[in-house]
Amino acid sequence: MNKILVTFSTDEDVFHFGNIIDGFMVSFSLSEAICEGWFALPRRFPGLSLDSFMLMPDHIHGLISLRKESFPHLSNEEERELMLRRIIYFYKELSTNLVHREGFPNFSWKRGYYRYLISPEKSSLLLREYIISNTRGWNSGRSGFQSSFFRVRSNEPFELILDF
Repeated sequence: MNKILVTFSTDEDVFHFGNIIDGFMVSFSLSEAICEGWFALPRRFPGLSLDSFMLMPDHIHGLISLRKESFPHLSNEEERELMLRRIIYFYKELSTNLVHREGFPNFSWKRGYYRYLISPEKSSLLLREYIISNTRGWNSGRSGFQSSFFRVRSNEPFELILDF
C-alpha cells in the first residue's frame, strides 16, 4: 500500500485558514469546515486511509493511502490516479460547500493539486515529520511547496496535476 502526499492551495493563496505565529498555526473559524471535510473522506471512500494532515494558512497537506483490497479495480497507475482525482475533487467540492455554509461565499480552491507518491521502500516517517513540522519553517512570503525537504531528501519532485 503506497502512501501519497497531497497538497492543495486556496485560490490566489489567500490565508483563509489562519496564520503562523511563533511556529504554531493559529486557525481561523472556517478551518473547522476544512477539517470536517477531510475527516469525512473515508466514509465516502471506505478504502481510503488517512495518515498525517496539516492545515496551513493557504494550503493543506495530507498523507493518504488507497488500500488495494478495497480498490481491486485499480490495477495500474492510471486507474489509481483517476481514483485520486475523484477523491480530491470530492473533497474540494465538499469542503467548499461547508465553508460557504459557514458564511464565507468567496472561498475557493486553486485549480489542481500536488501529489507526491511514496514508494514502499521509502519511509513515510520523513513525510509525516515534514507535514507535522511544516509550521516551524513557514515563511509567509513563500509557499510550503518550496520546502528544502523535497530539494534535499528527494529526487522526485512534487507533480502538479491540473485537471479541474
